[in-house]
Amino acid sequence: MVIDSNLSFAEAISGTTAPPDVLGKLSLVDVEYVSFDGRLHRGQLLLHRTLASEVKQLFCFIKEIRFPIGKVIPIVHYGWSDEASMADNNTSSFNYRFIASSPRLSLHAFGLAIDINPRQNPVIY
Repeated sequence: MVIDSNLSFAEAISGTTAPPDVLGKLSLVDVEYVSFDGRLHRGQLLLHRTLASEVKQLFCFIKEIRFPIGKVIPIVHYGWSDEASMADNNTSSFNYRFIASSPRLSLHAFGLAIDINPRQNPVIY
């Protein structure tokens, strides 16, 4: 198995500007998936704790049907840059940020949204 991410929770939230009440609701979840190289990989998603069980189930299904996932690494690895993470086709969830061209916080700011394979599945505004 290829290990794409093996961070501690403290490492996964290092440097974020999110307030403590948001951080207290997050969970770091290990997920397994088949990547585009055809090999089994393990990565991590930082997301809202209420989604942890369902997301684990979803990734079990994704692995079972061999739906390819580029990589799954908490966005701290990219210096909290959404653009850098997306350019690397990284699947991620939590990132304390605003909606593009908006003063409103994104659902990602609470770990309530996931971008899967953003190079193949780009956001369109």
